[in-house]
Amino acid sequence: MNSRVLFAEIDTQAVYGLTLAYPDPNMHTGEVSVLSAVGAALLGLSTGQDIHWIGASGRRLGLRVLDVIYQPEANGAY
Repeated sequence: MNSRVLFAEIDTQAVYGLTLAYPDPNMHTGEVSVLSAVGAALLGLSTGQDIHWIGASGRRLGLRVLDVIYQPEANGAY
């Protein structure tokens, strides 16, 4: 948790940065729950990997990880 990720929507090329976090009613701007569709999609992906799924509206969605800006485990923060 608390990994910061830069990713792009594959269809629109819109770029976003988010921090993956545990669900919390007091989440801050820029944080996304790992239980949300986007959070679950990003969880476990590495730079350069894509994921595709069908959204609730029936639209095909896709994300590409551009960079994992910070990952606590990789920085010794357990």
